[in-house]
Amino acid sequence: MIKPGEDVPELFKDPLFVRGKTWIVSTSAIFSPHFTRGYGWGQVVPNGFGVAYMTGFPDELKFTVTSQKDQPNAQFVRELEKAAEDLRSLFESQGASSFKSVM
Repeated sequence: MIKPGEDVPELFKDPLFVRGKTWIVSTSAIFSPHFTRGYGWGQVVPNGFGVAYMTGFPDELKFTVTSQKDQPNAQFVRELEKAAEDLRSLFESQGASSFKSVM
């Protein structure tokens, strides 16, 4: 705790630290067979995204993306799909098992 008269440590004034206190993307994963249809939750800040994902399947990734209506949800999902396709290409180029996109 900062005592009266003490300066705030420089770390807490750093712009990156300040920016990092707001979670624009809130994510978590679950690996249970009981959630085969997916699951999700809302974003934690008004201008953010909630991203639930499941990776415990041999041939697919599952995502649930939530946001408020005024957020660019469709654009975010397109970028997420592109990242998933990039991962598929990387795995396939290394001879790993392929997987299909379910976006």
